[in-house]
Amino acid sequence: MAQFISNLFNIATWLPIISFSLLAKAQLTSDQLKKIIPAIIIFQLIIPLGYILFLYFKKEITDLDMTKREERIKPLIVSTISALISLALIYLSGNKLIITFYFIIFILILVNTLITLFWKISFHMAANTAAAILLNFIFDWKLPFLYLLIPLIFWSRLKLKKHTVAQLLAGFFVNAGIIIFLLKFFGYLGF
Repeated sequence: MAQFISNLFNIATWLPIISFSLLAKAQLTSDQLKKIIPAIIIFQLIIPLGYILFLYFKKEITDLDMTKREERIKPLIVSTISALISLALIYLSGNKLIITFYFIIFILILVNTLITLFWKISFHMAANTAAAILLNFIFDWKLPFLYLLIPLIFWSRLKLKKHTVAQLLAGFFVNAGIIIFLLKFFGYLGF
């Protein structure tokens, strides 16, 4: 059960759901969509996930979870650069909500990459925390059941012995803190 949960709720599952939910909320023009959708698909999905698969089949990473911290560095650097290119292309759309959202995604990737250079942080916790908060933001805070996934992911990753408690807590607190701070900074949270 822990492996099933871990496989089901990962970044490859959440990123398309979050991205296309946001695109629906933003009510973009067809011209804006023509600029944004390829940027998201190519630079947020195909390049990062394709590079991980490439490294896996070349046996440069031992598993798709990239359990060894050292194996995460190259894919994270590629993901960070790819996210920056995506953000630059998305900036051309001129939509403040989309730009802010992908700026937050870029900052999350950048911070998790910088942490990984020195210490292993849980990307499953990061992804699920981001998904729960950002999807609630997109849907006007009407999906609180998504927060129940966070302890479930915590349990599954701990049971699978993929992370320590500290790595899981860091994945939650670092990412939740960044998202809440940036949503507040950009004026999307009223408290």
